[in-house]
Amino acid sequence: MTAMSGPPTNVTQGEQFSLTLIWPEDAIKDAVPATHFLVLNDGSVPTDGTFLVLGQVVPPVWITPEQQRMGMERPESAGMPIKVQGAFYLTRAKARELYGILGVHLGMAEGGADAE
Repeated sequence: MTAMSGPPTNVTQGEQFSLTLIWPEDAIKDAVPATHFLVLNDGSVPTDGTFLVLGQVVPPVWITPEQQRMGMERPESAGMPIKVQGAFYLTRAKARELYGILGVHLGMAEGGADAE
């Protein structure tokens, strides 16, 4: 893979061109489960970007009834930690693109069979 420090020499600045992007064949080999999601605005007005955080909660493993009792007696305020699996920043345009892609993938695009 090579890096360029400017536009390709055969393209005039301001001229549009297309480029094929290729995902690596092993793009999902290190995939991890995500069971919880957090979406936050970046604080700008109007909102220009969104933080998307994916996490997972691993339920406790209780081997004995005593461990289960102790775990259940734990104060509510202790909560269960969420392990962050990935945190991303998306511009508003990219967040909308992701929303559309997920809708199409899940069959919930406008007029789709699963649309609510």
